Amino acid sequence: MLQTGKHCINKGFSLSSDPAEAAREFYASVDADNAAITVFFCSPSYNLDVLAASLREVFGNRPLVGCTTAGEISPMGYLEGSITGFSLPKSEFGVAVEMVDQISGYDFTRVATAAKRARDSLGLPANEPAKKAFGFLMTDGLSCIEELVVSGIYRSLGGIHMFGGSAADGGQYRATHIYHDGRFRSDATLLTLVKTNRPFTIFKTDHFQATDEKIVITEANPAERVVREINGRPAVEEYARLVGISVDEVDYQTFGKYAFVARVGGTYYVRGIQRATDDGHLRFLCAIDEGVVLSLAKAGDLTRNLKETFSAIQKRMGTPEIIIACDSMHRNLELDYGGMRPEVSELMALNNVIGFSTYGEQINFMHTSNTFTGIAIGSGESS
Repeated sequence: MLQTGKHCINKGFSLSSDPAEAAREFYASVDADNAAITVFFCSPSYNLDVLAASLREVFGNRPLVGCTTAGEISPMGYLEGSITGFSLPKSEFGVAVEMVDQISGYDFTRVATAAKRARDSLGLPANEPAKKAFGFLMTDGLSCIEELVVSGIYRSLGGIHMFGGSAADGGQYRATHIYHDGRFRSDATLLTLVKTNRPFTIFKTDHFQATDEKIVITEANPAERVVREINGRPAVEEYARLVGISVDEVDYQTFGKYAFVARVGGTYYVRGIQRATDDGHLRFLCAIDEGVVLSLAKAGDLTRNLKETFSAIQKRMGTPEIIIACDSMHRNLELDYGGMRPEVSELMALNNVIGFSTYGEQINFMHTSNTFTGIAIGSGESS
């Protein structure tokens, strides 16, 4: 559990259900004294006020950020009811952190100003893509504003690649929290901008295969991510017809097997469904506009897809010292009903993955769902 050293990326966790003890154990497992920043992901089952106070006590003024989850990915693989995370050594990483609150009243100027401050803090030239810098975003997962936030920040970073995840609350959909400056808060987004000479690669992957079946969104409320009609028919009714089942058979497992994908710049991005409403509508995990054309997509082999992704990363940089990952909660659910959790959990541990199960994932300028996004960071210096 303990991997320390002034030049190591330290990874740690605690399984204690007591927030004070969990904070102490987590602090002991990461080298916060030599860290440019420590990042944690914690279960929403903790008393967050007590956890925040305990983290303040043990970390003091040392840089610390985090968020609540729908499950944690630790050095042991998948966990629930835990706190896990990592620290980046200040000998090899420079970090700037900017928080934007009250994002429900989205203001591009505030987002752009925060992104510019982060760039300036690290001495990164404006409008010049930084090959030795990346951004990591954590956002309130119930804000329904991630599309605007991620596109605004990416645009303002001037070519710096980034990834991120939407904070979660274990599937309760009541309140998600970001931790910054010693306390948890909602309705916020947190940008962590990192500069390093280490080799790294930002990636996304999913296991959905686009079919030839195209659909048109004919009635929707993008602000609430609700689709009322598909192809001019009630959304749930048409979705059931497309996947070959009755309306009564549509459930969360169906949504894990069949989603929609949008093609942007030659790349497919998943547009997953959260649930069906009582009035026959579909609530999506991303905003969907009227008139948008999507393709029906069918889930493939999640485990094989992950193995191929990790293999490609290893061929590119060798075994990464850490993979920081944002993994859709709906993929997590699929692990359970598909009986894949033990194998995939072991796969995560073997590949040094630390992260959390999210309510949404971000990659550069896009907000997506049912996806695994992240960054692999290697050892040594990039060429």
